[in-house]
Amino acid sequence: SCTSMQYYYKIRAEAATMLGRRTTVQDSMEKLRGFYVNHFFDETQQVPALNDFSDFTMYHIKKAVLLAISHLKTTAGTTPSDVVDFLLCVAKNNDNSANSFSDHVFVSTITRALGNCVTPNVQKVAKQIKRFLHLDSLLPSHHRQVSSSCLKALCNLMLSSDLPRDPSLFISFTDLRHYPFLRWTAYKCLLSLELSQGSPSTDWTFLALIEQEKELPFIKHKLVRQVLKTFGNNEELLSRFRDVKESSQSLALRLWSLLNSSCTSHDLFLRQSLSTFYRLLWGEGNPVCFGFVSPTPSFLAPSSPSPSPSPTSSFSVTSPGPTPHSVREKVSHHHGPSSSSSSSSSAAAAPPGSSTP
Repeated sequence: SCTSMQYYYKIRAEAATMLGRRTTVQDSMEKLRGFYVNHFFDETQQVPALNDFSDFTMYHIKKAVLLAISHLKTTAGTTPSDVVDFLLCVAKNNDNSANSFSDHVFVSTITRALGNCVTPNVQKVAKQIKRFLHLDSLLPSHHRQVSSSCLKALCNLMLSSDLPRDPSLFISFTDLRHYPFLRWTAYKCLLSLELSQGSPSTDWTFLALIEQEKELPFIKHKLVRQVLKTFGNNEELLSRFRDVKESSQSLALRLWSLLNSSCTSHDLFLRQSLSTFYRLLWGEGNPVCFGFVSPTPSFLAPSSPSPSPSPTSSFSVTSPGPTPHSVREKVSHHHGPSSSSSSSSSAAAAPPGSSTP
């Protein structure tokens, strides 16, 4: 009933989204596809009708229904084949020739829906996405929004399906000649692919990006914040980087050198973000990936216990100081004959058993 015209369009869109998350895939597919066919298909030819975005409400409902259909999954976690065929039919027959509004947002929605598919026929889906990517390079959309959606969809297919991974596709969009928003999307996709490899590497894209002096500062900041967001609550990912491995040690050394290099000396926010990431991985002390604990400095080492006094030391008697009478005697002897004093001193200094002359 929430799909009726009497409800606010966002409520209707949310109702379609919840319908796509139901466990009864076949029932939800019939209802969502039936609604889309009744409102947005040509009755005579049974193909999607020409785009008409004059109705603001139906425009948003149309996008929400497509995304809801793409979320339908079987118990095995795959997308049904009829869902994939329906989305491909909508993508291939998209026609905006008679529409007074641009369809780049709608095409981006179709691309996102295709990227949500988990199917063995992933090559057919990827071919259609690359077609949109090529068309957007010929007739660029606003801020290259279609290309950004295509890169995200291809990255999702590489991570969830059997689509071969091709980092060069994303690297080509990191060039400075592209729009900054598109370059940031390409870097984000590269980061997702690298983190899914299972082991740390010193050839990280975001580390090489920070070392580039010509790169825009806001892209560096966004990428480091994305790294912090990815590592924040993922203990499994953190444990891989804390293992005693040569790759983890090289990564720690390279990150430490970046913190003390000219690349971050003039950017306080970037240095702070990298320092936060370093502490998140290895804490305040030496990184655990090196497999040793730093020795305790000598001034912090516990001192050895002092020897206990002997039992007789408590009964020792100190000799009293000189009395005035003895002082006067020493003074008189000092002014006496030098011979007697020298003879007495020499006699006193002789070792035991020696004879005096």
